[in-house]
Amino acid sequence: MSVLVKGSKLDKIPHAFDGYDLDNKGSISKENLRRMFKAYFNITIELVRDVVKACEEEMMANFDDSTGKPVSALFSAPIPADSSNNNAYVKAPIPGNPGGREGMWPVMEAMSQDAIDEMVDNVYKIAKLHDGQRMTFAKFKEVSLMDNSLVAWFDALGTVF
Repeated sequence: MSVLVKGSKLDKIPHAFDGYDLDNKGSISKENLRRMFKAYFNITIELVRDVVKACEEEMMANFDDSTGKPVSALFSAPIPADSSNNNAYVKAPIPGNPGGREGMWPVMEAMSQDAIDEMVDNVYKIAKLHDGQRMTFAKFKEVSLMDNSLVAWFDALGTVF
């Protein structure tokens, strides 16, 4: 694991390759890439959730409500002068999102799947491989030296563990 954090790019490439070779065939399929990119996305989302939760908890712990001010005193934005158009500041709902934060995750999941598929296609395009072909270690190394993103995923993961 220390190689992923401290090693050179050339040191990291074999370990990254082993990480992508989920079925231990000595080569990487499009599905291997897709599964690893999705796993990285899910870890990233969980890390973001944890950071946001920690920030919210810290804000609530440091919130000073002992001054006796009304809650509205915390908002510094001006109140709109024209109150005849009550819908002027209402955001349009996102389809499939009833307004709650949890309702957003399916939308993000669908968007992320499209992005993941595009990333996989781009890696295969750079490697000059077609659907159904598997990426050998030599090809993985070649692509990793041209485009750091395959190894960069493992750089980021190495800092998590």
